[in-house]
Amino acid sequence: KDITLRTSEQAKGKDVRTVHIDKVTGAVHLAGDGLAMPDWKVSLYGGSVHMNATLSPLTGKDSTLAAAVKADGISIQPLLVDAAGQNRITGTFSSELKISAKGADEAAMQRTLKVDGPVRLTKGQLTGLGMEGSAAALLVGGNLAGGPVVFDHFDLQLKVRGRDIWLNDIALSSSHLNAKGQVKIAANKKLDGQIETSGMKGLTGTKLLVSGTTDAPRVYPAPSSLIGGAIGG
Repeated sequence: KDITLRTSEQAKGKDVRTVHIDKVTGAVHLAGDGLAMPDWKVSLYGGSVHMNATLSPLTGKDSTLAAAVKADGISIQPLLVDAAGQNRITGTFSSELKISAKGADEAAMQRTLKVDGPVRLTKGQLTGLGMEGSAAALLVGGNLAGGPVVFDHFDLQLKVRGRDIWLNDIALSSSHLNAKGQVKIAANKKLDGQIETSGMKGLTGTKLLVSGTTDAPRVYPAPSSLIGGAIGG
């Protein structure tokens, strides 16, 4: 009970984030120079995470972490608020990820970190997308500009290499809007990506470019979409 995780022992001030965990169960097996953590279950934010992990050898530059992590039923908004101070997305989170890292210390593990696998959010919304200029006009007279984008499903393939993150094969679907695309989140939080939309008058076939940062994302139509829309009009 009452378990908390801090980002680091040295963290101080407003950037300290605390993740609240309801319950942890699991086993630890130490054999030779290897550590196994099978059948771990963590209950948090209305859902659960199942994990199987190994660390071998325990010390040295060749120390390798390998883990399979499956999450289900987690309420993403309060988790992101606590873990990262972000409040731009709601919904129920699930994923099935393979994680690996190698190195003698935390810094080396971070540099070599690899994460791959599918992620899904259901019944949620995105806010604060920062529609730029003509993008507002494309969104049916600006009705969605600055407002939430509600979705039934938001699927993607997550790829992490060190501190760089790729959101590949994005597929967002709702009763009024479908979107697909790719977005990269660089280590400095900068965004770079492209989204193609369909399913709504004025948006079908529109390419939207993604830029800005995770703190202030911006979305605006690609020049080719503006030209095509002008010709079509």
